[in-house]
Amino acid sequence: MVFRWWLAPGLLALAPLTGCNWVFGIDGGLPEEEAPPAASGPPVYLEVAEIGRTRARVDAGDEPWASAYPLFLQDVAVARGLTPRSVIDDGAGSTQTDERLFATDSLTSNCIDGLDNERHDYCAALLMGQAARDLALAWRFAGDDDDARLAIDFIQHFLLDETTGVRPTASNAGPRSDGGSAGSPIEIALYVPPFAYAASLLRDHPHWDDLAGGEQALETWFRAFRSDALAQAPAPSGGTRYAYHLNAVAAVDAYLDDAAALDATFAAWRELVDGLVDADGLLTSASSDDYFFWLEALTLTAQIASYRATDLFGHADANGVVLERVFEAHAPCLGAAGTCPRTAASGGALQEGASMYELGHSAYQSAAQLSALEAVGRPVRDIRILGWTTLTHGNAFDR
Repeated sequence: MVFRWWLAPGLLALAPLTGCNWVFGIDGGLPEEEAPPAASGPPVYLEVAEIGRTRARVDAGDEPWASAYPLFLQDVAVARGLTPRSVIDDGAGSTQTDERLFATDSLTSNCIDGLDNERHDYCAALLMGQAARDLALAWRFAGDDDDARLAIDFIQHFLLDETTGVRPTASNAGPRSDGGSAGSPIEIALYVPPFAYAASLLRDHPHWDDLAGGEQALETWFRAFRSDALAQAPAPSGGTRYAYHLNAVAAVDAYLDDAAALDATFAAWRELVDGLVDADGLLTSASSDDYFFWLEALTLTAQIASYRATDLFGHADANGVVLERVFEAHAPCLGAAGTCPRTAASGGALQEGASMYELGHSAYQSAAQLSALEAVGRPVRDIRILGWTTLTHGNAFDR
């Protein structure tokens, strides 16, 4: 099972970053003065030392990481060219009097038609959070300080700026447009974790000191969000909304290093899965088209716990290891050998499911789960929270 300890700075160092990278212009490894510093705080979804070890495997041309790295660099190139976006810049005349409130209509598009629509706030949030994540990872992989600075600028612009920053609330103030229908709070639980992930990789970077409030302002924002999220948490019967709520709260608390709050969330996770997963690994309350979204939300929280001496990947009930049963039961749904117990997934659900199988395979080293990944085709990408999981979380047992 996956079970990691986070070690304080000085006990855990970056692996050497060597080799040649044509995109970042690195030849023969990073000059010592350009290498990012060792991590100064606990991880959220990925430990800094793991990035160093992965970079060494990329440089050696080892799979599955080497094929994923150029695709990751394409995302980084896009992030570098972005203009900062926020909840106030759509010019669409929100029905809300406070433009800094997060407000979207119900799902009518999935951020593929541009930002300036009734889903603007959600699309802008995902764009900035994912860009900050990719740039923070790029800084850790290759040491370009401009990437770290731009990532921090995106976080500051979307979350913290006194004019453009979104309010730290867990409720959707939609509808966004006249005549629209109110959106779900699940969008907020989806956009916050990438910011926490990015921030965990950017701790103590000197550029924070150039901004009003620095990292303390970010901690304040996260604490306010966490307080509001807990005050209006969805009921455990609320489906994936509740599962993603647990993950969002856990991501923020991992960044804040709040052990007591994390323990409470992990206890809630155990209680949820014990009543959710049957003996065959099927999620009893999941519809045929959202089982992979359930899998993603549950797996992401287990990944956070793995760095906190808490093994949710190994959590068992009377029928065995719970999350492992879910991965095994649904592996055929990705096109692997066997019969899918659900309606075959497609679109976003398929991408989310495939991306989580990198984390599952790293935890359980299962032949069925590896077959599922190979059936879809590595590398795979989480389209919302983690990005290219083949690069960052693939074959973690072999790094």
